[in-house]
Amino acid sequence: GQLNENVYWGIGFFTRFGLGLRYENYSDWVGSEMGRSTSLQTFSINPVIAVRVNEELSIATGLEIMTLNFNQRKYFPMFNSGFEISGDSIAWGGNIGVFYRPLWADRWSAGLTYRTKVNHTVRGTVDSAMSAPWPQSGSASAALSLPDSISFGVAHRPTERLIIEGNVTGTFWSSYQTLRIDYNDTSLPSLVEHKNYRDVIRLSLGVEYALTPNWCIRAGYTFDQSPRNPAYMDTLVPAHDRNIYSLGLGFRRNNWAIDIAYVFYQSVSLTGTTDNLPIRGRLPISYTDGTGHAVALSFRHRL
Repeated sequence: GQLNENVYWGIGFFTRFGLGLRYENYSDWVGSEMGRSTSLQTFSINPVIAVRVNEELSIATGLEIMTLNFNQRKYFPMFNSGFEISGDSIAWGGNIGVFYRPLWADRWSAGLTYRTKVNHTVRGTVDSAMSAPWPQSGSASAALSLPDSISFGVAHRPTERLIIEGNVTGTFWSSYQTLRIDYNDTSLPSLVEHKNYRDVIRLSLGVEYALTPNWCIRAGYTFDQSPRNPAYMDTLVPAHDRNIYSLGLGFRRNNWAIDIAYVFYQSVSLTGTTDNLPIRGRLPISYTDGTGHAVALSFRHRL
């Protein structure tokens, strides 16, 4: 929406972090001690105010309100038993962006965006069928800091119908070193998992071609670096660096737009060792031949 000649507002709804997996044949697999199923879902509401400084430069800032829901199940084949951790949280962060389209090169534009960390305190329960000194049932909480990131992108329009875009994003995953779950009953020991993640970059290249004033086609490639530390691997995120290929179709009419995309993921193989498992200590682990498919659908409306 537009407040006046130079000030605009908007609101976005999206998910910035998400993870979900389940292993089918876990009952006799040692990897289920690290996790036989995991679900982490976030949903963000992001109101934004943008100001046009002049004909070339605009600046925007916003508040991100993020909900988080977490569930993890582990299983110990040696004891034919396991436990489940679940909880949720709501927290907030912020973002700021700069958009520049020079008059002296009107076919070029560039943008820079920074998103802050979002520090969650997840509160929930541990449901355990195991006996001491293993995890006990009870209410618990965990501090989880989702990382900040910075993105820079450049777009070029060589013709009226064709747009070429490039983007680099740095995500500061080194803030995620340990996952520690503390019982509200302080007589019970905390559950601690070492992660020791690393900062990463994501490189993207995309093209868009307008078939008609209303229809366009898109294609893209992304190299997505993994934050995983080979010395502290687990079964929760079975992926390494990824090559991501996408095809899309967009329709726009008046103030409405609909976009659909198909995405193919291909993970690079990775070999390393696990963190100290409760029973078996450190073990070698490897991921190979990882692929995935996704379909995305989005709607936009400009007030």
